[in-house]
Amino acid sequence: MIRPREGDFVYDQDELDVMEQDVNSLKEIGVDGFVFGAIHPDGAVDREACLRLIGSAYPLPCTFHRAFDVSADAFVAMEEIIQLGFRRILTSGQRESAEAGLELIVRLREIADGRIVIMAGAGVTEKNAASIVSASGVAEIHGSASRQCDSHLNSIRMGSGPEVGRKRVTHSDLVRLIVQSISGHAPITCQTN
Repeated sequence: MIRPREGDFVYDQDELDVMEQDVNSLKEIGVDGFVFGAIHPDGAVDREACLRLIGSAYPLPCTFHRAFDVSADAFVAMEEIIQLGFRRILTSGQRESAEAGLELIVRLREIADGRIVIMAGAGVTEKNAASIVSASGVAEIHGSASRQCDSHLNSIRMGSGPEVGRKRVTHSDLVRLIVQSISGHAPITCQTN
């Protein structure tokens, strides 16, 4: 994922310079694709920023991440993202979770009609992955498959993240449970971060 900071997805030129440098550095070490997104303050897709990053990423595939979920008009944004050359959109259906956003995810997938992959993500767990796949018809899902664990430090809270004494870690047993829960469906790609 190419993201220079937490917060919104409106980037200035310095941030775009950092993002482009990150893309170039990661290409040099052999990554096989990129995930990023940029929008304007009014919620429109930032075409210029995206074109710059897609150009740097070429010929590797790019996914437009959940910046999509704060776009002003999901259908206009999807068409622009398709025109820009992204291969997929990671979305929660513009809601707090993919489960809550199922209605929009279904409509996006239907309107996309194979022109771009709609990947359902946010709040996907071993308990709801099968129902999300079944209800939405998506072929790709994204989840953290993580648990909060104790870290080696016990200290004060720093910033907006978890306490220093806690961390989120992806667990293979949760990945396995998610994969098992969707195994009866058509071929599905399950991605974790």
